[in-house]
Amino acid sequence: MSSDSPGKPDFVPEDGEEASGPDLDSVMELLADRRRRYVLYYLQEEGSADVAELAEQLARWEGERSEKHRQRITTELYHKHLPKMSERGIVEVGDEVQFVDLTPPFEEYLDLAAKQERPL
Repeated sequence: MSSDSPGKPDFVPEDGEEASGPDLDSVMELLADRRRRYVLYYLQEEGSADVAELAEQLARWEGERSEKHRQRITTELYHKHLPKMSERGIVEVGDEVQFVDLTPPFEEYLDLAAKQERPL
């Protein structure tokens, strides 16, 4: 909790301050999907990866490494997950997907999620 405003969490901006990074609703929306969390776990460790590498790792963590499954993951990454994460400023997508520095609250929530479910 913030010492300046009792009862108000640290990540909530004070009156007149601007919030930096994604708001709490955006953070929760991004972390609500398992595949997005898995991408973020991987990028948190590696820094960047191409989409094929991400799809391969996700398929491995999901326990189904068939080519068809990897293709489904690749399609979902391109059309669903990466655009959403890019819009929120969490990743940059070019030749490789790159992890962008996370705001402290987002990183704390991602670390907490990782402690609960981090794939091996």
